[in-house]
Amino acid sequence: MMEPQEIKDVPEVQCDASAPHSSGMKRKLDPMAAKTRLVQLSDLKRDNPPDGTIFRRQLVAKKSFFEGNAGFVRKVREQHPCGATSFFEGEAGSERKVRDDFPSGDKSFFEGDAGSERKVRDEFCCGLNYYYEGGPRYERLVLSENPDAVKSFFEGVRGSERKVREQKLCGATSFFEGEAGTERKVREEYPSGHKSFFAGVRKRCGRAYSCPGGKKSFYEGLRGSERLVREEYVDGERWFYEGEHGSERRVRVEYSDGRKYFFKSERLVREELHSGEKSFFEGDTESERLVRTEYPDGRKSFFEGEADCERKVREEKKNETSFFDGERGQERLVRVEKTEFYTGATGCEKSVDSLCCVCLDAEKDVAFTPCGHVCICRSCLTKLPIVQQSKCPICKGNGSTLRVYY
Repeated sequence: MMEPQEIKDVPEVQCDASAPHSSGMKRKLDPMAAKTRLVQLSDLKRDNPPDGTIFRRQLVAKKSFFEGNAGFVRKVREQHPCGATSFFEGEAGSERKVRDDFPSGDKSFFEGDAGSERKVRDEFCCGLNYYYEGGPRYERLVLSENPDAVKSFFEGVRGSERKVREQKLCGATSFFEGEAGTERKVREEYPSGHKSFFAGVRKRCGRAYSCPGGKKSFYEGLRGSERLVREEYVDGERWFYEGEHGSERRVRVEYSDGRKYFFKSERLVREELHSGEKSFFEGDTESERLVRTEYPDGRKSFFEGEADCERKVREEKKNETSFFDGERGQERLVRVEKTEFYTGATGCEKSVDSLCCVCLDAEKDVAFTPCGHVCICRSCLTKLPIVQQSKCPICKGNGSTLRVYY
């Protein structure tokens, strides 16, 4: 909005000290004489000053209009060269500006005593209104209201106001963060209790929609083409998605107890438990069947059968494979195959599993308690420092040793 030009072209008039008005008494002027003098001042030029008058600079054509009874004239209107018009109120000698009208149709409203007026509101011809707070020359924008009844609230010093909140007619409230001119929406709340969360800058953003039931949906991507990336439920369950906008697919589900399910093309392919156990699945969507389970100790179990009817058929351990038969839940062990590895010259082979874990030569014949590991020979045990003779080389647990005889 264009501000009216401040007029500082008041002439310094040499006055007679003996004049009645120079003693501080209120000066009484004839209205017609005052108007005549104002018109004459507007036509004066710097290079042609009247006798006895000294001007700082050339006067600008500005017209002031007065009202009142003879001897008590007050200014009511002032017209500026730019076309703006200022309106005044108050008694003679203490008129205060209350409004500025501009040729564009915009209006500014003021409050305060004469000489210390402060702007409180701007009304634009487009229907937008600005509201201000603060002292004269330090007014800061605090509220704007557009024709759609959307209210925006601002904070900050004059010239650096930033939008912090926006209220819509439907009751929705948006919250913003960031510096002036680069504010970004971070949250939106609706009367129903629904909440939307935003992250990112300007055109690229992430959003989260929160429903009263506790479900939250998180989105990422360009505005208008956001893609679903995560859903959270009040019980701690979380669903993760991948893919373009409108074709998101589920890739992982996590539960509060540590369980995790992994999906490929919307079909279950793996399950992971908090204990470290992993199960692998095959088959079409909604009819996946368990085919293998891996345990933290290295064991592997293999299954056969249709979905929900899988039965264990084989279990593999270190150097040992067990085979099972029977229906699900009633599998029975039918065969065990062991695999042993030997080392040494022909005729003097020794099982690798029976060798000392230290020298890999002699057979192990010392057991540690309470862990029960048989892993070292007597000769290597005596070579260890005294403080280590009671510590198991496998699990590092402290205890005692026992001699094992075969």
